Amino acid sequence: MGFYKDAMEIIADLDPKTKAKMKAIMEEVIKDEGGKVEKGIKTYKILAMDGRPGDMGAEGYMDDGSDSYKRFAVDRSGKFYILAGYPKSEYGDEYMFSQIMGKFDPETFFMREGLEVNSMDLATLLDVYWNNYDE
Repeated sequence: MGFYKDAMEIIADLDPKTKAKMKAIMEEVIKDEGGKVEKGIKTYKILAMDGRPGDMGAEGYMDDGSDSYKRFAVDRSGKFYILAGYPKSEYGDEYMFSQIMGKFDPETFFMREGLEVNSMDLATLLDVYWNNYDE
């Protein structure tokens, strides 16, 4: 919890409104990470989004910093799912992964460069989709 303690000391010097916002963010990170926060706010790199967002939620591929790329889904109620994992060692790099998966999953559109997000909630993912893909 060293990171949280250090962050809270910095937050203590902020104005009250900013302090309240930052404290809420830190507490959410602690909750999401099960109390194991040492690296800071987790980011996810969205590599691709399924071409049919909305009715079913959002689906796509991401790099969460682990040793595998992930196929994910977030349903309309906001529940996050990992549908499949693909070991990075089998694909060489992100570009090769996108080329191979693009052939097997033609309704998913891979971005030239992934987009980092701090949250895997439905609103964020729909924003990624609608701001990065042509209709």
